[in-house]
Amino acid sequence: MIETPKDNKRIYFKWIIIYIIAFLIILASLLDTVIEARYELVENEISNDTIRASKDIEDKLATEEKTEKAVSEIEDQFKTIANAKENAISEVDLLFSALYRVKDNENIGLTGENLTYVKNSINVTMSDEDIEILLGFEKNNLDKMRISIISLLEAIYQNKRIRENNAEDLREIVSYFQNLMRPLAQNKGLNDTEQNLCERIIIYVLKPNYVFDKEKTDDFKNQARKSVSPVLIKKDDIIVRKGDKVTKNQIAVLNDLGQIGTGYNVNVLQLIALSFVIITILAIQFLYLNRKADFILLKTKNLVLINSIMILLIVLTKAFPDYTYLMPFSLGPLFIILVIGREKATLVTTMLYLPIISIVLFYDTVLILIIMISIIITCMINKKIKERIDIIIISSIIGICGFFMTMAYGIFRSMMYDTILIKAVLSFCSGILSGVIIIGLLPIIEALFKIVTPLKLLELSNFNNNLLKRLLIEAPGTYNHSISVANLAEAGAEAINADHIFARVASYYHDVGKLTNPLFFKENQIDMDNPHDYISNYESAQIILSHTINGVTLSKKYRIPESIKNIMIEHHGTTFVKYFYINEKNNSKNPEEIKEDDFRYKGRTPTTKESVVIMIADAAEATVRSLKEKSRDNIYNTVDTIIKSRLDEGQFDNAPITINELNKIREAIYSVLIGVYHERPEYPKEKLKEQLKEQLQTKIS
Repeated sequence: MIETPKDNKRIYFKWIIIYIIAFLIILASLLDTVIEARYELVENEISNDTIRASKDIEDKLATEEKTEKAVSEIEDQFKTIANAKENAISEVDLLFSALYRVKDNENIGLTGENLTYVKNSINVTMSDEDIEILLGFEKNNLDKMRISIISLLEAIYQNKRIRENNAEDLREIVSYFQNLMRPLAQNKGLNDTEQNLCERIIIYVLKPNYVFDKEKTDDFKNQARKSVSPVLIKKDDIIVRKGDKVTKNQIAVLNDLGQIGTGYNVNVLQLIALSFVIITILAIQFLYLNRKADFILLKTKNLVLINSIMILLIVLTKAFPDYTYLMPFSLGPLFIILVIGREKATLVTTMLYLPIISIVLFYDTVLILIIMISIIITCMINKKIKERIDIIIISSIIGICGFFMTMAYGIFRSMMYDTILIKAVLSFCSGILSGVIIIGLLPIIEALFKIVTPLKLLELSNFNNNLLKRLLIEAPGTYNHSISVANLAEAGAEAINADHIFARVASYYHDVGKLTNPLFFKENQIDMDNPHDYISNYESAQIILSHTINGVTLSKKYRIPESIKNIMIEHHGTTFVKYFYINEKNNSKNPEEIKEDDFRYKGRTPTTKESVVIMIADAAEATVRSLKEKSRDNIYNTVDTIIKSRLDEGQFDNAPITINELNKIREAIYSVLIGVYHERPEYPKEKLKEQLKEQLQTKIS
């Protein structure tokens, strides 16, 4: 079986060593960023140096002023009072009810007693003069006044906000209902005295419908405080200019930065922070690659290659700070995508290095954008890399993008067009340089790390390859089966945008394990007895099951790449050979003792789309070939059944495949099989020849 991370604990030790070395090299290359120069400064004296901030720091005084301003702009918040309108109208009803009772009952008493009665019946404070005037009105007049007052109150509470203790709101409301009062008085036939008295009653009963909400106001002010972003002095911002007088505030800022004193200072806190950043990046990379679907990437050689390339770029950039725009930054993603061939892994591993590269580049926005563009372009057009010229084309595209990005951003930020043009040309050359370096180093990397690239696949697809030659001579049936599977797999992989070239080449080699016992496989049994008839079902099953493991063993001798070995071990997944299992059960005296696991493949389920396609293609080719009637319906149903059964068995659980993609694979494989097993019309016979043949036979007889 293929060695996985769980198979050997010694692999973990190798990984630890790789990541420790990577950590130390990266940290060493960035040490100068945590070493700070110190300055001796005296307040009000002239500075002999231009001093920049060694790191980002908050300007506390400016932040405090900004916060106070934000809080002062928050208005008082109010909450509504339920039933404010109803309470006011209720007060009006109480007043007029008392007046009506006085009018209806002549025995209440004298005028003074009537006045007291009315005052005691209401909850608002009214002047005696106003009550006496009301007592003097007829009941009809009181009705008109009451209706007018209630109508005005409803309009006020519907359209206006009356905030507690707010004189401005009160003035606005008085003006509002006075404007409404005039047409209403004319409509109701109220005289000036009645009109003025209505206005005063409204003021008496008017209550706020909004009350000050201290809790909400405090919440808004606290939110305002929290929303204020600190005023920062950025790293490398000038704090003191050479020749300027040093202020007390500048000394305070530099003191907070640890830049007051003599000699140099290693900022321990920054050193710890930088170490944490590097460790976190490497840990995230490891955790991502350690996922079950990507454990292949954790092979020692792959880890060394991924981290070596990225560290090399960091060290080169640090060593040649004046040539950063010429640095072949696209070398990293191009190399990783070529040797590993997984877009997501490339995207994650290279993007993770961006924070470190950003530190080295002093956060140069253009260069960071160029690196991001090179990563994205590389991942987008990975599958178009088939020949060496494709590498130059892709690197040229990256160079052109870098050129225009540098030009556009430079023109946006600066007027120094000659400098911008130089940087843009260097950005273009950087892309081309990356392609040239890759073409030169790729053969060495392939040989050194034994990695499959598109160019390596072309080499493996050569049928003069020793292993394929041996397969043709010793197991011709398996050889032809592999060629047929390759045709099906290529079509299926192409249908779902998987690596169809890899699928074809891997299919050539997927059954090479049958070379160990070629005659025990039906396709190689030509004019001979079946050797399975002379051994037990259990022994037969073990021979069949072992061909996946034997293929991996044989591949090591012929130096077949790891990714193709994975296909050998995965193309049967964990399925079992039902034929021998059922026979063994039927012939056994104790069928319940027959274990299904003894007749099951010891491999693992597919982990890639290509592996899924080859599993389906392998089963489809063999099953359809064995069909007695190869009609369209039979072929379609066979392929469909194979996919559904593998899906139900959980064979695709660890592969990044969707139901929609499985449907596309089914249609693609079906189309190829129909082309292979299509019906042909029977050729017509010539009647004249048949007649002459019959006459000749008659004469002879």
